Amino acid sequence: MVLWKYSLREMLNRRARAALTLLSIVIGVGIVVSASIATSTTRIAYRDMFAAVAGRAALEVVGEAGTAVDQGVLELVQQVPGVKAAVPLIQRMTVMFAGQQRARLQVLGIDPEVHSAVRDCRIVEGRPLNEKGGVVLEEGLARGMGIRVGDEVLFLAGRRGMQHVTVVGLMSSEQRMSSMVFMPLWQAEEVFGMEGQLSTIQVVL
Repeated sequence: MVLWKYSLREMLNRRARAALTLLSIVIGVGIVVSASIATSTTRIAYRDMFAAVAGRAALEVVGEAGTAVDQGVLELVQQVPGVKAAVPLIQRMTVMFAGQQRARLQVLGIDPEVHSAVRDCRIVEGRPLNEKGGVVLEEGLARGMGIRVGDEVLFLAGRRGMQHVTVVGLMSSEQRMSSMVFMPLWQAEEVFGMEGQLSTIQVVL
């Protein structure tokens, strides 16, 4: 009781210092809460992204120490008993440019004929991917960057520089794949210089 009265008297006598002390506590708590929320949001975003990439795949065949997988391995995996589908995938982080807009995205080079075994891609405008090439974007991303079906976008492809690709379709934003761009496997090989190679083979049992 005596300590409480002494503290209150000190606070009243030194109001400026008491206010600064209280403000510093509020700021400190605010920083801790903000950092916690940001960490949690980032963790959820990465979890959703990896879940979207993995899709229905139960296993993935990858190269040792992050190296590429030779496409010849795909046929071997397909012949393993119990494998329902072996889906080839080229996966590359890049920067996409559309006019003055740009976004850091993950490009997924897929085989349109077997891709549906791993994940669904509901097209809401334009057409699905086929042998003619092009890319499919998430509709929310396209809207935010002012991109329409038929527009040309640029991808930064390392040593190969800027690569021009046409947007042929938009997929539903309900699928939470705004950080991903899909293109045919053969085109991803050319754009990123991965002829005869894969990033991973996704296995559906």
